[in-house]
This record gives sequence, structure tokens and C-alpha cells, in this order.
Amino acid sequence: MSSDKKTLKEKWLFMQFKERIPGLIVDEIGPEDFEWMVYSPYEDAQNRMNQGTLETMIIEFVEMMWSVETDYDGVGMILDTQYPTKLERERGSFEHPVNREVIRHLKRFGVVLDHRKKYIQELTLFVYHQPDVSILKQKLDEISPEFIITPDGCSLCIQWQNKQVIINVES
Repeated sequence: MSSDKKTLKEKWLFMQFKERIPGLIVDEIGPEDFEWMVYSPYEDAQNRMNQGTLETMIIEFVEMMWSVETDYDGVGMILDTQYPTKLERERGSFEHPVNREVIRHLKRFGVVLDHRKKYIQELTLFVYHQPDVSILKQKLDEISPEFIITPDGCSLCIQWQNKQVIINVES
């Protein structure tokens, strides 16, 4: 693991998929259980994605998915959307609209979950306008050479290992 990936993993660790066991009651309370009262990493991520450019928002999502096995509940918290229904989770894919006041560049998003572990394997971002591919390529190359960027008309695919982020333009 490169030092960049280690740093990004620390940045996005709160988004790491956590196995949930139905019926298991956790009765241990630690100091981390109260951090949300003072600091919300979800709100911090939301602010970073909303304050920057479209390319910055895309890079944030790619960093998150590249550095940890991303939990769909966390993405829902960042995007301030409803949680997927039981049927959607069982099907392994779903799509939800995003309030433009929450993330201004994003119209809606879709996910495909890993069937075994249920972390996000594919994230589709439906945006309002085309990102600058040269800026994305430059920023992604700074993170890792393993990213493959494939533009295709009104969409763009960023792939690595067994994950991908797809950007679709919708007006």
C-alpha cells in the first residue's frame, strides 16, 4: 500500500463497510460513539464535494472507493438520501435522486453492490455537465497509475481492480 493510499484510507476510514449481524446488540459504548456530536466526517465530506468543482467531487468519490470497501449507508449519509429498501439491497443495485442543495453537481446516483460482502463495487454519478477529462486524468495520475479512464460520448468510466465509477451527463 503506497503512503498516498494509506493517507486516503485514514481520510475515508469512516466509510469502510461494516458487517452487520441481524439481532446482535452491541452494548459497549466508547468515546467514538459520541464523536458525531462534535464532528461529522459525513458532513465534512459533503462540504468538500459541494464546495469544489465537478472534477473535485468526482475525485473525492474515486478516492473513497479506491481506499476502502465503501459502505452504501455512508454514501447515503453524505448525499442525504433515503436508505435502500430491503428489496433493493437484496437485488444488489439501486438508484436514488440527490437534493441539489446537498451536492450541487449531482442529479442522482446509482450503486451496484458486491454480492458477497455488500460494499459498493460500482458507483454511477449522474451529473449536470461533462467533467474536464484532462483535469481528472491529471489528478487521478497523482493518486495512482492504476486508474483507467474511458470516455464514451456523454459518459466516462474510471476503473481499477474490480471497482468503477461511471459519470453520466444528464441535463
